[in-house]
Formats: sequence, C-alpha cells, structure tokens
Amino acid sequence: MNSNQPISMTTIILLGELGKRFGRLHLYACSGSMGLLNIARDELVDEVSQSMGLAEFLEITRQASTVLY
Repeated sequence: MNSNQPISMTTIILLGELGKRFGRLHLYACSGSMGLLNIARDELVDEVSQSMGLAEFLEITRQASTVLY
C-alpha cells in the first residue's frame, strides 16, 4: 500500500476481524466516556471486548507490547 493513500474503513474492519480471530486484538471502551456520552454497552459494536475505566485499562495494558489509543 502506498503511504500516501488513505486507509479505507473496509481495510480497518478487515484488520480488526483478523486480529480478533487470531486472539491478538482487544478493543476496550472507556466507561467514563460512555457515561458522559450516554452510550450503553449494548450500543457498542460486537468487536469491543469490554468497557472499563482508565485505571483498569492502564493496569491491563502495562505489560502489552503495543497499545493504540
């Protein structure tokens, strides 16, 4: 892929599906932001592993090799 070309949503979705299938991708929703925006857990996409607060997220990701915010 040329680095000047934008990544399509299809590509991002496919990469997410592959990552989840191989157990290497975990998506977390911020419960604080969900509360602020009045978003319920059942309104999130199925790919979201769980919702949690910032302190719990930082504890889980402390040993992770890669973390994307």
